[in-house]
Amino acid sequence: MQTLAIPTLDSYVGQNISAFCTMGYTANNRNHCAHWVSHVTGITVGYVCGNLGPTAKTRGQGATIRVDDLYNRCGRRGPWAERPMPLIYNLIFVTGASNVTNGVMGDNPNKHVGIFHHPYVWDYSNKQDQVVRNDTPEDFLNRLRPDYPADVALFYGYGL
Repeated sequence: MQTLAIPTLDSYVGQNISAFCTMGYTANNRNHCAHWVSHVTGITVGYVCGNLGPTAKTRGQGATIRVDDLYNRCGRRGPWAERPMPLIYNLIFVTGASNVTNGVMGDNPNKHVGIFHHPYVWDYSNKQDQVVRNDTPEDFLNRLRPDYPADVALFYGYGL
């Protein structure tokens, strides 16, 4: 996973997924959080956007589109409160605590991912159809909390 500097991440704020994906998987009615994270960090595990793109030439190419594929492939992962300190740069996930069993994230539709680079979180807001920056991990969680189950929690992951 490529590490991105804060000025680079800030330069993405306000941009639509179409600025990042050349595979044609850019409809605004899709969940693009994992898709955006994977394009900007170069992650290609599990399902990738090229498998869903408009032409057969893109098969097997592109960036990861599923949050659980990202989380489950991280070499180090777990609840946010149990992350190794100091942890300056990693992926940050939101899902129901019950959606992570024995360290494995399930394919529940209530999951989201962003990039944590201390002290901020960048993610692709599906409601706004653009990249946004959150001031803290808690702000990230609180923004998403109304759309998630009561046991919503933060998780960390790195080592892809």
